[in-house]
Amino acid sequence: MEESKIIKNQSEDIKELAIALCKAQSQISFASRDSENGYYKSKYADLYSVWEACREPLNKNGLCVVQQVDGLSECGGIVLNTVLIHTSGQWIKSVVVMTPSDNKPQTYGLCLSYARRYGLSSLVGVVQDDDDGNCASGIVDKNIPKGNNYKDYKPSRATLRNGSSENNEISDNKKSEYIEKMKSAKTLEELKSVWDKIPSKYTHFLSHEKNILKDELIEKVEKQGD
Repeated sequence: MEESKIIKNQSEDIKELAIALCKAQSQISFASRDSENGYYKSKYADLYSVWEACREPLNKNGLCVVQQVDGLSECGGIVLNTVLIHTSGQWIKSVVVMTPSDNKPQTYGLCLSYARRYGLSSLVGVVQDDDDGNCASGIVDKNIPKGNNYKDYKPSRATLRNGSSENNEISDNKKSEYIEKMKSAKTLEELKSVWDKIPSKYTHFLSHEKNILKDELIEKVEKQGD
């Protein structure tokens, strides 16, 4: 392939970027589902939630994100470049091409929002519940009745998290209970012991708080060693 036709997805060296991203990902929390999919009556993590999950960890570690629309593809799809840049000048890039279902300006805006969310979350490693992706991709619940009866249909939670019907929510009381238990830990070993006892279906809701407490304990140990 000719050099001019090769699409570069990263800088020549990404060592410093990789180290910074590794640290950032240990601090990035799960993107909360704050927006509602009107068709499925279910919630999903929107662009704002994805940014909130990763913005501070990225900035703390000298990383920033630039998203640029690079025109349209031959099929009329929006071409979005998402570039993760380190203060050293090193960078990596992800390209998302997404085609709107029609030519309305609002549809292009919605399509761009989807592309930005998917490009950002996939590049930096944000985990999100994406119920609304079914509607965008044309994938529908097989249990939806055919014809006009779909209007009264309420999809089951089996469409969540890889088709599992497992409850994917945590109550405020339960979350507070686990956070208090983690706060009671005096050492990293105690924190790990508490964390290991938390059911796995809840851990992604608590990872942000756990990482904050972990950093505080590490800082405490470092100060004691000075």
